[in-house]
Amino acid sequence: MTAFHPVSSICRPATLRRLLPALAVLAGAAVGRPGPLIGQEPAAEQPTTADALRVFLDCQTFNCRADRFRQEITWVVWVREPQDAQVHILMTGQSAGSGGFQYSLDFQGRGALAEARDRFRFTSSATDVEEEVVAGLRRVLSLGLVRYAALAGLGGTVEVTGVPAADRTGGEREVAPEDDPWNFWVFSIRADAEIEREDRETQDEFGLDVTANRTTDLWKLDVRGSLDIFRREVNFEDGGGFVDERNDWETSLLLVRSLSPHWSVGFLTAAGSSTRFNRDFAVEFAPAVEWNFFPWQESTRRRFVVLYTLGVDYLDYEEVTVFQKMEETLLAQRLDVQVRVQEPWGSARVGAEGRHLLQHSDQFRVELSGRLDYRLVRGLSLSLGANYEVIRDQRFLSGAGLSPEEILTSRRALATGSRTSFEVGLSYRFGSIFNNIVNARFPGLNTSF
Repeated sequence: MTAFHPVSSICRPATLRRLLPALAVLAGAAVGRPGPLIGQEPAAEQPTTADALRVFLDCQTFNCRADRFRQEITWVVWVREPQDAQVHILMTGQSAGSGGFQYSLDFQGRGALAEARDRFRFTSSATDVEEEVVAGLRRVLSLGLVRYAALAGLGGTVEVTGVPAADRTGGEREVAPEDDPWNFWVFSIRADAEIEREDRETQDEFGLDVTANRTTDLWKLDVRGSLDIFRREVNFEDGGGFVDERNDWETSLLLVRSLSPHWSVGFLTAAGSSTRFNRDFAVEFAPAVEWNFFPWQESTRRRFVVLYTLGVDYLDYEEVTVFQKMEETLLAQRLDVQVRVQEPWGSARVGAEGRHLLQHSDQFRVELSGRLDYRLVRGLSLSLGANYEVIRDQRFLSGAGLSPEEILTSRRALATGSRTSFEVGLSYRFGSIFNNIVNARFPGLNTSF
């Protein structure tokens, strides 16, 4: 089941009075079933640039099917750059408590429409197939664009089609607790297997993932479990060989209580086993408190989150460590600060995370990261990413050392004091400003190299 929510609208009072007749028609319009699209012109031919609204879609989330929207919302002109648009639509999203996905669509007028702003939300269900999600987003896009067509004086080119109440689906209705036999619980099970065979190499991999979560405005409960079984065998030319076997598993429980639009408390507990990190068995329990400078309702667009945890870890190692330990209990505190914004000019993210072992003041880990995606000028975009980590807490390292095979296959982690990565990218597009036509022929033809 899907849900659609108009959130906010800003426009001039004089303009609003002009729009009242159109909005009255919109009040009876349906967004609940396939068929004629909201705002769909009866004529099949494409509009000209003079009599149609110019729209730029800036999608920064999952399930953005821009080609579908261009194909099916034909009463506007889709442009390739925001500078050429009368309306800039920023689509962001986040996971919903039901296991679905919540999309936020921010409409921003440009030029003469600069004072017009709207926000719509569309929530998909975990059981929706891709076609249902894309159709729902298409309906919300169409509905939101009608007002801008009227503001631009193009309302005469748009026809709003209503649907009888008896034909409407329940997609717009919020599910009340008494109507939910599962009481907000959502479960997921996934199993996969991959088997590869060559003359001198075999590889088998099996995986199982199980999740259960319950999310409401006040509570969030998330339970997860995973099992990964991996085996790789390589035969050398001299008759020797190498076998890499790993049976890793992990289970976790996260419980969060919302205290206000900015504050939350909770705890995380987890247990697992990992060959790479020399863990025969490990268990963790960590209470946490979290503060967000912005209300969580705005989290798809901007976040400034500070998270602090103080917990205890018990570790039982597969091999004796470099500190001559086969098991130990550690007290650890962690501070995580994240800032993220998504705007029409692009997106930016900056983060800092620190972890410190309380019994060992000289053992800690600090990570700094950031990413920027920015539109410099028409058609030219810059992407920057950097990550730097200081590592002083690798107590799990095996005291027996590593064989060349273990190093080459990344079977076990290597000792290191730092980790650095950096990426940069430039992209430039030029040509026609229009982006209406979709041609999907020969979609699977690729080169052979």
